[in-house]
Amino acid sequence: MGRKKKNKGLGDIIETVTEATGIDKLVKAIVVDDCGCKERRDALNLRYPLRLKPRCMTTEEIEKYSNFLKERTLKLTNEQRKFLCKIYSDVFQVPYYEPCFGGSASPYITMIERMDNEFKLYQNEN
Repeated sequence: MGRKKKNKGLGDIIETVTEATGIDKLVKAIVVDDCGCKERRDALNLRYPLRLKPRCMTTEEIEKYSNFLKERTLKLTNEQRKFLCKIYSDVFQVPYYEPCFGGSASPYITMIERMDNEFKLYQNEN
């Protein structure tokens, strides 16, 4: 019997349902090229993770995120995107995920909103 994989978020739950019902095989039979299921699954896992409780930010992370807030612009640089993905992954204890460059900005906006909320908690404590 195969090892059961752990669901990371809504995307994994949808994937499990489509596999159990055979919808995934139907889509693969109809769509010759990649349908983008993996990217959608990863984006949904990021936006709606099952592990909602973040761990405490370290002093170093607070300082680095504070600098990120001061320097960030509407269009994030490649370095800023990588930093955001890394700190988000660490604080929210989810796998590192870097959304496609040139794709939707929605995953980055979600990460920023959630990180900003966490950062505000530390500002309110001081």
